[in-house]
Amino acid sequence: MRCHGTRPRAGAFRRADREPEGVPAEVGSGASLRVRRLPWQAVAMAASARIHLHVAGVDTLALSALCGACPQGPRGCCAAPPVFTWSDIARILDHGGRDWLRAETTAGRLVPNRRGLAVARVEGEGGARCAFHGTRGCTLDPTQRSTTCNDYLCDDALADGARASPWLARRAGAAHRELAAIYARWDEEIGAAIGAPCWDGAAGEEAMLATLAAHGRQLRASLPPRLAG
Repeated sequence: MRCHGTRPRAGAFRRADREPEGVPAEVGSGASLRVRRLPWQAVAMAASARIHLHVAGVDTLALSALCGACPQGPRGCCAAPPVFTWSDIARILDHGGRDWLRAETTAGRLVPNRRGLAVARVEGEGGARCAFHGTRGCTLDPTQRSTTCNDYLCDDALADGARASPWLARRAGAAHRELAAIYARWDEEIGAAIGAPCWDGAAGEEAMLATLAAHGRQLRASLPPRLAG
């Protein structure tokens, strides 16, 4: 492409401790995003579980009670935020996030690179962290996050969850691994279709985003039924 110019108990789960409310004020983008509320009542465990898992294809969400008291410190995984890859961006577009993506790239919190959009890091207590990390954890709605942020649980979280439900911990780990492999293939396919990334704020960017959105819809439909939720 050529460039022309049951809801988790309050406080228990650091990464999603309230119902989705769109873009929090502390992110400061001023852009709106159509939010699809996740069916918390359908999460596949009782409220006493250490892991909550909702399998829903590209919107799969895994939460751990350990994240609120991470043994690695308050930054946890957010010390090194993952890149928003092409499949992540396609999913965000499918959720109506075009204006949000543009606002965040303009603000410098998302930085274009050859793989998609890197997340800026900011200095805070304990060191640098993801620009979207707030005092209560992630400030983004699940529809705005990378899929890694939504479905990855570290070894500590899986071990903690396995003490309450070994089956659920295994299921969460297996779902992430299978989805990660699928996203890697998607990223290669979408990257080949895009060619040279173009974030020019004009016609080149429009064409790239249209390509991303179209491929994202096709690839979402290709997920195996066991991952579709």
